[in-house]
Amino acid sequence: MKQQKLSSFIDQKSPPMNMIRLPSMMVIGMEIVFEHKRFPEYQASRQLWQTFNHRLQQIPNRKKTKGWEKWGILYHQFDETQQKILKYMACVEVSDLKFQIASMVGLQIPSLHCQKHIHRGALIHLPETLDHITQQKRQKNIEPEPLLPPPPLIIDHLEHYDHRFHWSKPSSEIRLYIPER
Repeated sequence: MKQQKLSSFIDQKSPPMNMIRLPSMMVIGMEIVFEHKRFPEYQASRQLWQTFNHRLQQIPNRKKTKGWEKWGILYHQFDETQQKILKYMACVEVSDLKFQIASMVGLQIPSLHCQKHIHRGALIHLPETLDHITQQKRQKNIEPEPLLPPPPLIIDHLEHYDHRFHWSKPSSEIRLYIPER
């Protein structure tokens, strides 16, 4: 099978610095922890999504949206020794964080000033798109400032899934939000 060019995975119509403000939101979902990795492994994140999708009906306080909407969030948290822990969460927006669902967690996501990008193509190529975006930021000297002391939660990126998403179709679209620091 012929490999698609990376340029086809990124929305070429939108400017590279399309800035928006995402409103704060509360999410509930399932998470996995990754050690020493920048992006979640495809198979592990796919398995997480399959398990989460199967248990989605257990979340009673999901926000009603047009069609269906889900979020993937790659973030860092710090443990009591200030060690950074990389996590990936498959989740949905909810009206409150009052819940008791086994193996699910809730997060309050603050309002974020983000670059908006669109990944087009199969999900397996998402890390390539994110690498490309990161390289663009480095070339433009847009590097995050070191934060001292670290906040309890650092969001690397958010993936917004809706009716345009399909696991492996070339026409699939995922909205990516990269927070500015």
